[in-house]
Amino acid sequence: MKTQIIIIITFLLILIFYSEFSCQNPRDVILKGPDMFVTFQQNYSKEQLFDLALIWLKHYDTTKLRLEFQDKNEGILKGKYSFLLKNHLWVNIITQDLLISVRKDTLSVVINNIHYQKNDKSEAKPLMMSYNKQAELEKEWDKVFKSFFMYMESSQNRVNYYGDSIVKNIPNGL
Repeated sequence: MKTQIIIIITFLLILIFYSEFSCQNPRDVILKGPDMFVTFQQNYSKEQLFDLALIWLKHYDTTKLRLEFQDKNEGILKGKYSFLLKNHLWVNIITQDLLISVRKDTLSVVINNIHYQKNDKSEAKPLMMSYNKQAELEKEWDKVFKSFFMYMESSQNRVNYYGDSIVKNIPNGL
């Protein structure tokens, strides 16, 4: 009797686990990147926030980050961020889409569509696939977000907006 109960409970847990994850597209789970929201309590207009983000983008490491699209009226900046991860067999080129949007007093950064190009000596053509080594991605994006916050805070001090405060929110544990 005890083994039958254990088997039934195990079966139910497997069924629940399967139903939970079968409804999701596995690529969506892998492709979701971190996001960050910076809320400025006062003193910045939408145009000023857009200009600050644009200046930061243009002065960040241009070998890694490139701007592809900007629309000041809509408050949208789009770009790509690429970096290398190496091991003894291959070099992975990680590329992610970067979207910065400015709405009123909030500037949000969303990183999505994580993929990598694996350059392996045994392959004639590069292989594009989903990349799921989240720890390496989090370390790299932590550097980017810290750079962004430092730039925003230093620019705030340069223009003497000491009454302003920045609320930082980085979900996903970064």
